[in-house]
Amino acid sequence: MKKIVFALALAVSVGSVSAATLTFEDLNPAPASFDAMPTPYSGFTFTGWFYGPDTLYTPSSGTIDLFTDYADPADPLANVVTNANNQITGSTPFIFDGATFSGYSGVTFELWLAGSLVHTSLSLADAPGADPYVPTFLASGYAGAVDKVVVSGVQGYYSMDDFAYHEVSSVPAPRPETRAPRRRWRRSRPSASSTNYPSIPYDWRRLTAMRRDQLYGPLIGRRHNLTRFL
Repeated sequence: MKKIVFALALAVSVGSVSAATLTFEDLNPAPASFDAMPTPYSGFTFTGWFYGPDTLYTPSSGTIDLFTDYADPADPLANVVTNANNQITGSTPFIFDGATFSGYSGVTFELWLAGSLVHTSLSLADAPGADPYVPTFLASGYAGAVDKVVVSGVQGYYSMDDFAYHEVSSVPAPRPETRAPRRRWRRSRPSASSTNYPSIPYDWRRLTAMRRDQLYGPLIGRRHNLTRFL
């Protein structure tokens, strides 16, 4: 469960940068006609893959592409569909765009992250006749981060070229909302310069009494005076 939560969190918390395509043209198996993929290669581990100039199928760029051995080398016509050995694992999570295939066998991508299957692509169809299909790009159909791509197909009956992907960079988690410190409103003290209050030590009770006498004292005195003459 923790792996699934981590996978989903990572899938939504990444930003894609630096698109790249591996054409494998920098690989040279000479003096042999083919060789196993070096490990690592451009930050990836290609498990079960070989490279070399392809004279059977058609590379989509240059002359070098990748291919797999027969699932049963002693019986090449067994036509075993497997996804156990045809893996590409990244040293860090990446966004896989797709790759180009040629051959007789159709293929499908399985995309993994943190040990969990997160997406299965559409399938590229088998060759319809006696001739292999021409280089055809199969899109992954997934924009989230992955750390492993598995190619499911009949081993030995397809080749792969132009492995396209994006590197990813983590998007920083949103910072907690910062609020301005709460302002405490305090009643300001009267200023001696702006009032007629004498400059005496601050005492609200005394000031209130003085202000009351200033406003109402004359009226109270008048009332008392008038009362005396009634």
